[in-house]
Amino acid sequence: MNSSHTGPRATPAILAEISAIQNPVAGTLSQVARTLKNGETATYHILQYWEGRRHVSVYVPPDKLAEIRQGVERNSRLKALFNELAQNGRDAVLSGNADDPVKKKRRR
Repeated sequence: MNSSHTGPRATPAILAEISAIQNPVAGTLSQVARTLKNGETATYHILQYWEGRRHVSVYVPPDKLAEIRQGVERNSRLKALFNELAQNGRDAVLSGNADDPVKKKRRR
């Protein structure tokens, strides 16, 4: 959540920020060191994520590393925005200020 503001943000502002996020990448980026036969150490990166009920690890080529790293950061920002949106919804329902689209307005 943003610490620059004191109150909750409006839902349309949160949704606009969510829609602006492009190419989020779910998972964790890990750096692995491997000792070669000549004694040198080679490092490579893997992306780890859950797919269905399985844990998947994928090698990340060095030329795609920056894109994957930014995608993982965008995914964490997306999760924070979803949490903020859920908190706003919860607060609106508990305070009685929620607009329920299912609830019909009565005429007199």
